[in-house]
Amino acid sequence: MLRSLFVLLFLFILQSCSIVCEQPEPIPAVAFRFSDPVEIIPTTITNNIHAILFTNDTTAYMSDNNGNVYKSTDTGLTFTRMVDFGSQVNRDMAFRDEQTILSSGDINYFFISYDAGLTWTELDIPDSLKTVERINYYPSTNELFLIGGSDVFLGVLYYSPDFGATWQHLLGGPNTKRLIKMERLSALEWLICAHQGHMYRTKDGGKTWSLMDIDWGTLDSTNMLFCGLDMVNASIGYVTGTSFGFIQKSQVFKTTDGGYHWYKLPIPTFTSVHEPYLYSLVALNESEVIVAGGDILENKSMLMYTRDGGANWTIDTTIVDKPFIQDIIIKNNVLYGVGNNGLVFRKGKP
Repeated sequence: MLRSLFVLLFLFILQSCSIVCEQPEPIPAVAFRFSDPVEIIPTTITNNIHAILFTNDTTAYMSDNNGNVYKSTDTGLTFTRMVDFGSQVNRDMAFRDEQTILSSGDINYFFISYDAGLTWTELDIPDSLKTVERINYYPSTNELFLIGGSDVFLGVLYYSPDFGATWQHLLGGPNTKRLIKMERLSALEWLICAHQGHMYRTKDGGKTWSLMDIDWGTLDSTNMLFCGLDMVNASIGYVTGTSFGFIQKSQVFKTTDGGYHWYKLPIPTFTSVHEPYLYSLVALNESEVIVAGGDILENKSMLMYTRDGGANWTIDTTIVDKPFIQDIIIKNNVLYGVGNNGLVFRKGKP
Protein backbone atom coordinates (compact mmCIF):
# COMPACT_ATOMS: atom_id res chain seq x y z
CA MET A 1 0.00 0.00 0.00
CA LEU A 2 2.76 2.40 0.97
CA ARG A 3 4.62 1.55 -2.22
CA SER A 4 1.50 2.34 -4.27
CA LEU A 5 1.25 5.74 -2.60
CA PHE A 6 4.87 6.52 -3.51
CA VAL A 7 4.23 5.51 -7.13
CA LEU A 8 1.16 7.75 -7.29
CA LEU A 9 3.11 10.64 -5.74
CA PHE A 10 5.96 10.15 -8.24
CA LEU A 11 3.52 10.12 -11.16
CA PHE A 12 1.86 13.30 -9.82
CA ILE A 13 5.23 15.08 -9.62
CA LEU A 14 6.08 14.03 -13.17
CA GLN A 15 2.72 15.23 -14.41
CA SER A 16 3.15 18.56 -12.61
CA CYS A 17 6.58 19.04 -14.16
CA SER A 18 5.15 18.21 -17.56
CA ILE A 19 2.41 20.79 -17.12
CA VAL A 20 4.93 23.47 -16.15
CA CYS A 21 7.27 22.62 -19.01
CA GLU A 22 4.47 22.66 -21.54
CA GLN A 23 3.30 26.21 -20.68
CA PRO A 24 3.25 28.40 -23.82
CA GLU A 25 6.03 30.89 -24.50
CA PRO A 26 5.28 34.51 -23.49
CA ILE A 27 3.63 36.39 -26.34
CA PRO A 28 6.15 38.82 -27.81
CA ALA A 29 5.39 42.53 -28.17
CA VAL A 30 3.15 43.29 -31.12
CA ALA A 31 5.10 44.74 -34.04
CA PHE A 32 4.03 47.99 -35.68
CA ARG A 33 0.83 47.60 -37.67
CA PHE A 34 -0.14 50.27 -40.17
CA SER A 35 -3.73 49.04 -39.99
CA ASP A 36 -4.04 50.30 -36.41
CA PRO A 37 -6.14 53.47 -36.18
CA VAL A 38 -4.69 56.95 -35.86
CA GLU A 39 -5.15 58.49 -32.43
CA ILE A 40 -5.10 62.30 -32.43
CA ILE A 41 -3.57 63.57 -29.18
CA PRO A 42 -5.30 66.77 -28.07
CA THR A 43 -3.08 69.76 -27.25
CA THR A 44 -3.49 73.51 -26.85
CA ILE A 45 -0.55 74.12 -29.24
CA THR A 46 -1.36 76.16 -32.35
CA ASN A 47 2.16 76.49 -33.79
CA ASN A 48 3.73 74.14 -36.34
CA ILE A 49 5.57 71.34 -34.53
CA HIS A 50 8.77 70.43 -36.36
CA ALA A 51 10.40 67.66 -34.30
CA ILE A 52 9.65 64.96 -31.74
CA LEU A 53 11.97 62.60 -29.87
CA PHE A 54 11.87 60.14 -26.96
CA THR A 55 14.67 59.93 -24.38
CA ASN A 56 13.21 56.80 -22.74
CA ASP A 57 10.02 54.75 -22.88
CA THR A 58 7.83 57.48 -21.36
CA THR A 59 9.58 60.84 -21.81
CA ALA A 60 9.20 62.77 -25.05
CA TYR A 61 10.13 66.26 -26.28
CA MET A 62 8.76 68.39 -29.11
CA SER A 63 9.81 71.71 -30.63
CA ASP A 64 7.86 74.14 -32.82
CA ASN A 65 8.31 77.01 -35.24
CA ASN A 66 7.94 79.69 -32.57
CA GLY A 67 10.81 78.79 -30.26
CA ASN A 68 8.93 76.53 -27.85
CA VAL A 69 10.07 73.17 -26.44
CA TYR A 70 7.49 70.85 -24.87
CA LYS A 71 7.90 67.79 -22.66
CA SER A 72 5.78 64.73 -21.95
CA THR A 73 6.30 62.16 -19.19
CA ASP A 74 3.36 59.91 -20.09
CA THR A 75 4.37 58.45 -23.49
CA GLY A 76 3.28 61.55 -25.39
CA LEU A 77 -0.33 61.76 -24.19
CA THR A 78 0.11 65.22 -22.62
CA PHE A 79 2.76 67.91 -23.14
CA THR A 80 3.93 70.86 -21.04
CA ARG A 81 5.85 73.83 -22.43
CA MET A 82 9.33 73.95 -20.89
CA VAL A 83 10.91 76.98 -22.58
CA ASP A 84 10.24 79.71 -25.12
CA PHE A 85 13.33 80.75 -27.11
CA GLY A 86 11.45 83.50 -28.93
CA SER A 87 10.63 83.76 -32.63
CA GLN A 88 12.88 80.92 -33.72
CA VAL A 89 12.08 77.98 -35.95
CA ASN A 90 13.10 74.92 -33.94
CA ARG A 91 14.11 72.40 -36.60
CA ASP A 92 15.60 69.43 -34.76
CA MET A 93 16.26 67.89 -31.37
CA ALA A 94 18.65 65.23 -30.05
CA PHE A 95 19.81 63.89 -26.70
CA ARG A 96 22.94 62.47 -25.10
CA ASP A 97 21.20 60.98 -22.06
CA GLU A 98 17.91 61.47 -20.24
CA GLN A 99 19.17 64.74 -18.73
CA THR A 100 21.06 66.26 -21.67
CA ILE A 101 18.81 67.56 -24.47
CA LEU A 102 19.76 69.55 -27.58
CA SER A 103 17.59 71.89 -29.67
CA SER A 104 18.56 73.69 -32.87
CA GLY A 105 17.03 75.91 -35.49
CA ASP A 106 17.30 79.12 -37.46
CA ILE A 107 19.29 82.32 -36.89
CA ASN A 108 22.37 80.53 -35.60
CA TYR A 109 20.82 79.21 -32.40
CA PHE A 110 21.73 76.01 -30.60
CA PHE A 111 20.59 75.31 -27.03
CA ILE A 112 21.36 72.58 -24.50
CA SER A 113 19.63 71.48 -21.31
CA TYR A 114 21.53 69.55 -18.65
CA ASP A 115 18.49 68.98 -16.42
CA ALA A 116 15.90 67.30 -18.64
CA GLY A 117 14.51 70.52 -20.06
CA LEU A 118 14.13 72.64 -16.91
CA THR A 119 16.83 75.17 -17.85
CA TRP A 120 18.63 75.85 -21.12
CA THR A 121 22.01 77.29 -22.13
CA GLU A 122 22.94 78.65 -25.55
CA LEU A 123 26.07 77.11 -27.09
CA ASP A 124 28.28 78.96 -29.55
CA ILE A 125 28.28 77.48 -33.03
CA PRO A 126 30.00 78.67 -36.24
CA ASP A 127 28.43 81.70 -37.92
CA SER A 128 27.99 79.83 -41.20
CA LEU A 129 25.42 77.57 -39.49
CA LYS A 130 22.60 80.07 -39.83
CA THR A 131 20.18 77.15 -39.95
CA VAL A 132 20.82 73.79 -38.31
CA GLU A 133 18.67 71.28 -40.17
CA ARG A 134 19.82 68.20 -38.28
CA ILE A 135 21.67 67.20 -35.13
CA ASN A 136 23.48 63.87 -35.31
CA TYR A 137 24.87 62.51 -32.06
CA TYR A 138 26.67 59.18 -31.75
CA PRO A 139 26.85 58.10 -28.09
CA SER A 140 29.40 55.31 -28.58
CA THR A 141 32.04 57.84 -29.68
CA ASN A 142 30.56 61.03 -28.15
CA GLU A 143 30.64 62.65 -31.61
CA LEU A 144 28.31 65.52 -32.40
CA PHE A 145 27.51 66.77 -35.92
CA LEU A 146 25.51 69.80 -37.04
CA ILE A 147 24.09 69.74 -40.56
CA GLY A 148 22.64 72.77 -42.32
CA GLY A 149 23.77 75.94 -44.03
CA SER A 150 23.87 79.72 -44.18
CA ASP A 151 21.13 80.03 -46.78
CA VAL A 152 19.11 77.87 -49.17
CA PHE A 153 22.06 77.23 -51.47
CA LEU A 154 25.11 77.06 -49.17
CA GLY A 155 25.50 73.96 -47.04
CA VAL A 156 27.93 73.21 -44.21
CA LEU A 157 28.76 70.31 -41.91
CA TYR A 158 30.51 70.76 -38.57
CA TYR A 159 31.83 68.19 -36.13
CA SER A 160 32.53 68.46 -32.41
CA PRO A 161 34.67 65.84 -30.63
CA ASP A 162 33.89 67.38 -27.21
CA PHE A 163 30.13 67.85 -27.27
CA GLY A 164 30.05 71.43 -28.46
CA ALA A 165 33.11 72.95 -26.78
CA THR A 166 34.97 73.18 -30.12
CA TRP A 167 33.93 72.75 -33.74
CA GLN A 168 35.68 71.48 -36.85
CA HIS A 169 34.55 72.28 -40.39
CA LEU A 170 34.14 69.09 -42.46
CA LEU A 171 32.15 70.07 -45.53
CA GLY A 172 30.87 73.25 -47.15
CA GLY A 173 31.80 75.93 -49.62
CA PRO A 174 30.46 78.11 -52.43
CA ASN A 175 29.34 75.09 -54.46
CA THR A 176 27.96 72.98 -51.62
CA LYS A 177 24.18 72.93 -51.56
CA ARG A 178 22.13 73.19 -48.39
CA LEU A 179 22.72 69.95 -46.45
CA ILE A 180 19.64 68.18 -45.11
CA LYS A 181 20.45 64.81 -43.55
CA MET A 182 23.44 62.54 -42.96
CA GLU A 183 23.54 58.77 -42.58
CA ARG A 184 26.53 56.66 -41.55
CA LEU A 185 27.09 53.49 -43.56
CA SER A 186 30.15 52.61 -41.48
CA ALA A 187 32.60 54.33 -39.16
CA LEU A 188 34.34 55.98 -42.12
CA GLU A 189 31.75 56.03 -44.90
CA TRP A 190 28.96 58.59 -44.64
CA LEU A 191 26.27 59.84 -47.00
CA ILE A 192 24.60 63.29 -47.02
CA CYS A 193 21.63 64.43 -49.09
CA ALA A 194 21.26 68.09 -50.01
CA HIS A 195 19.14 70.48 -52.02
CA GLN A 196 19.14 70.45 -55.83
CA GLY A 197 19.48 66.67 -55.95
CA HIS A 198 23.01 66.64 -54.56
CA MET A 199 24.49 63.79 -52.55
CA TYR A 200 27.90 63.83 -50.92
CA ARG A 201 29.97 60.85 -49.79
CA THR A 202 33.04 60.43 -47.64
CA LYS A 203 35.05 57.23 -47.20
CA ASP A 204 37.57 58.57 -44.71
CA GLY A 205 35.43 59.82 -41.84
CA GLY A 206 34.79 63.29 -43.25
CA LYS A 207 38.32 64.28 -44.27
CA THR A 208 37.47 64.37 -47.98
CA TRP A 209 34.13 64.43 -49.80
CA SER A 210 32.91 63.75 -53.30
CA LEU A 211 29.78 64.96 -55.05
CA MET A 212 28.06 61.88 -56.42
CA ASP A 213 26.91 61.70 -60.03
CA ILE A 214 23.38 60.31 -59.70
CA ASP A 215 20.75 59.96 -62.39
CA TRP A 216 17.39 60.97 -60.89
CA GLY A 217 15.47 60.13 -64.05
CA THR A 218 12.90 62.59 -65.32
CA LEU A 219 12.87 64.72 -62.17
CA ASP A 220 14.28 68.24 -62.42
CA SER A 221 17.11 67.69 -59.95
CA THR A 222 18.17 71.35 -60.04
CA ASN A 223 14.96 72.17 -58.17
CA MET A 224 14.78 69.02 -56.04
CA LEU A 225 14.51 69.26 -52.28
CA PHE A 226 15.55 66.20 -50.31
CA CYS A 227 13.94 65.73 -46.92
CA GLY A 228 13.87 62.12 -45.76
CA LEU A 229 16.92 59.84 -45.89
CA ASP A 230 17.12 56.57 -43.97
CA MET A 231 19.73 53.86 -44.57
CA VAL A 232 18.67 50.51 -43.12
CA ASN A 233 22.18 49.14 -43.47
CA ALA A 234 25.30 49.74 -45.56
CA SER A 235 23.47 48.69 -48.73
CA ILE A 236 19.74 49.38 -48.53
CA GLY A 237 18.17 52.77 -47.96
CA TYR A 238 15.40 55.14 -48.98
CA VAL A 239 15.16 58.85 -49.73
CA THR A 240 12.29 61.21 -50.53
CA GLY A 241 12.56 64.12 -52.92
CA THR A 242 10.23 66.79 -54.25
CA SER A 243 11.02 68.66 -57.45
CA PHE A 244 9.69 72.21 -57.60
CA GLY A 245 10.30 72.72 -61.31
CA PHE A 246 7.73 73.63 -63.94
CA ILE A 247 5.72 70.61 -62.76
CA GLN A 248 6.00 69.78 -59.05
CA LYS A 249 6.65 66.08 -58.54
CA SER A 250 7.41 64.00 -55.44
CA GLN A 251 9.14 60.64 -55.43
CA VAL A 252 10.56 57.95 -53.20
CA PHE A 253 13.87 56.41 -54.26
CA LYS A 254 15.59 53.23 -53.09
CA THR A 255 19.19 52.08 -53.17
CA THR A 256 20.53 48.56 -52.81
CA ASP A 257 24.23 49.38 -53.29
CA GLY A 258 24.93 51.88 -50.54
CA GLY A 259 23.68 54.96 -52.36
CA TYR A 260 25.68 54.76 -55.58
CA HIS A 261 22.53 54.16 -57.61
CA TRP A 262 18.94 55.03 -56.81
CA TYR A 263 15.80 53.87 -58.57
CA LYS A 264 12.35 55.40 -58.43
CA LEU A 265 9.62 53.52 -56.60
CA PRO A 266 6.00 53.53 -57.73
CA ILE A 267 3.90 55.54 -55.29
CA PRO A 268 0.12 55.88 -55.16
CA THR A 269 -1.80 58.89 -56.39
CA PHE A 270 -2.58 61.28 -53.58
CA THR A 271 -5.88 63.10 -53.89
CA SER A 272 -5.11 66.75 -53.21
CA VAL A 273 -5.10 70.15 -54.85
CA HIS A 274 -1.31 70.11 -55.18
CA GLU A 275 1.36 67.43 -55.44
CA PRO A 276 2.21 66.14 -51.93
CA TYR A 277 5.44 67.19 -50.30
CA LEU A 278 7.10 64.01 -48.95
CA TYR A 279 8.76 65.42 -45.87
CA SER A 280 9.61 62.66 -43.39
CA LEU A 281 10.64 59.03 -43.88
CA VAL A 282 11.28 56.14 -41.47
CA ALA A 283 12.56 52.75 -42.65
CA LEU A 284 11.68 50.08 -40.08
CA ASN A 285 13.70 47.46 -41.93
CA GLU A 286 14.61 46.56 -45.50
CA SER A 287 10.96 46.11 -46.51
CA GLU A 288 8.83 48.32 -44.25
CA VAL A 289 8.92 52.08 -44.82
CA ILE A 290 6.66 54.91 -43.65
CA VAL A 291 6.53 58.24 -45.49
CA ALA A 292 4.71 61.36 -44.26
CA GLY A 293 4.06 64.90 -45.44
CA GLY A 294 1.12 66.15 -47.44
CA ASP A 295 -0.17 69.09 -49.43
CA ILE A 296 1.81 71.86 -47.77
CA LEU A 297 0.00 74.66 -49.61
CA GLU A 298 -3.42 73.40 -48.53
CA ASN A 299 -2.05 72.25 -45.13
CA LYS A 300 -3.30 68.67 -45.55
CA SER A 301 -1.52 65.56 -44.34
CA MET A 302 -0.40 62.36 -46.09
CA LEU A 303 0.77 59.13 -44.48
CA MET A 304 1.70 56.04 -46.49
CA TYR A 305 3.35 52.68 -45.81
CA THR A 306 4.95 49.82 -47.71
CA ARG A 307 5.69 46.34 -46.42
CA ASP A 308 7.35 45.00 -49.57
CA GLY A 309 10.25 47.37 -50.13
CA GLY A 310 8.26 49.97 -52.04
CA ALA A 311 6.54 47.84 -54.66
CA ASN A 312 3.13 48.60 -53.16
CA TRP A 313 1.97 51.39 -50.86
CA THR A 314 -1.04 51.95 -48.63
CA ILE A 315 -2.32 55.44 -47.80
CA ASP A 316 -4.03 56.05 -44.47
CA THR A 317 -7.18 57.86 -45.56
CA THR A 318 -8.30 58.58 -41.99
CA ILE A 319 -5.77 61.37 -41.48
CA VAL A 320 -5.86 63.18 -44.84
CA ASP A 321 -8.02 66.00 -43.42
CA LYS A 322 -5.46 66.78 -40.70
CA PRO A 323 -2.68 69.39 -41.01
CA PHE A 324 0.64 68.80 -42.79
CA ILE A 325 2.94 66.27 -41.05
CA GLN A 326 6.43 67.55 -40.26
CA ASP A 327 8.09 64.62 -38.44
CA ILE A 328 7.48 60.96 -37.63
CA ILE A 329 9.33 58.50 -35.38
CA ILE A 330 8.85 54.94 -34.14
CA LYS A 331 9.03 54.20 -30.42
CA ASN A 332 8.16 50.79 -28.95
CA ASN A 333 6.36 49.77 -32.16
CA VAL A 334 4.20 52.90 -32.06
CA LEU A 335 4.33 55.56 -34.75
CA TYR A 336 4.33 59.11 -33.40
CA GLY A 337 3.83 62.10 -35.67
CA VAL A 338 3.73 65.88 -35.34
CA GLY A 339 2.84 68.65 -37.72
CA ASN A 340 1.26 72.00 -38.41
CA ASN A 341 -1.25 73.73 -36.14
CA GLY A 342 -0.19 71.65 -33.14
CA LEU A 343 -0.87 68.27 -34.73
CA VAL A 344 0.24 65.35 -32.54
CA PHE A 345 -0.83 61.77 -33.23
CA ARG A 346 0.16 58.18 -32.69
CA LYS A 347 -0.59 54.97 -34.51
CA GLY A 348 -0.16 51.55 -32.95
CA LYS A 349 -0.36 49.99 -29.52
CA PRO A 350 2.36 50.62 -26.90
